[in-house]
Amino acid sequence: MIGKKILKKISLIVLVFFVLMIIYILGNRVNVVANEGKENINKITDDTVITKDNIYQILDFLQIEYTECEMLDIKEDINKYTVKELKNAIDKINNNASEIILEENINYQTEDIYSDEIITKKDKVINKQLSRTSQQDGYVVDFYVNVQYNKTKKKYTKTTGQGADVDGEIPLLEFKIGSKSLTSSCTANSVNLKGKVKVNIYIGVGGIGLLKIKENEIKVNYNW
Repeated sequence: MIGKKILKKISLIVLVFFVLMIIYILGNRVNVVANEGKENINKITDDTVITKDNIYQILDFLQIEYTECEMLDIKEDINKYTVKELKNAIDKINNNASEIILEENINYQTEDIYSDEIITKKDKVINKQLSRTSQQDGYVVDFYVNVQYNKTKKKYTKTTGQGADVDGEIPLLEFKIGSKSLTSSCTANSVNLKGKVKVNIYIGVGGIGLLKIKENEIKVNYNW
């Protein structure tokens, strides 16, 4: 009996020893990885060229959270940009207002994007698309309304659709319409577009991937 008790104690001591050893080894490994990460970040400078191999270290260097992102389908680099160029691009966007209000009470005439004739028995009706361009700092948003116009009676009859598109002007960033809530209406002499559009802004470096860094909301109330 005494021998069995001793064996149990020895087994327990050995088990505790192995558990402590595993904790010690894992702890050292975590410290090594953390130190390696710090060393990699310390190697990053403003002149560092962004690649698919160092993009995560650069995001850490810039203190940008990337746990939830669209950093998918990482590809070979297309263009070569530096950390400084990325910082400048992000600073430019961060200086933009997050909410933008676009409103004009006067009628605004613009060239039709298209004009298709619809011949009816009584009147000549055409489909038209009216557009308006909003220039922001770093990107452009095009708003449009599709409308029918009676050329015989010289009046608008009804709107048939509306929308918005975005085009970026900063090479290191990408811009996408995140959501839009737009409505259009018309009287005999005018066309109105109102609502809001959210523009999502991403880091899109050389085909490496997308990481959302900001969202701008644009409220519109346009008349033609």
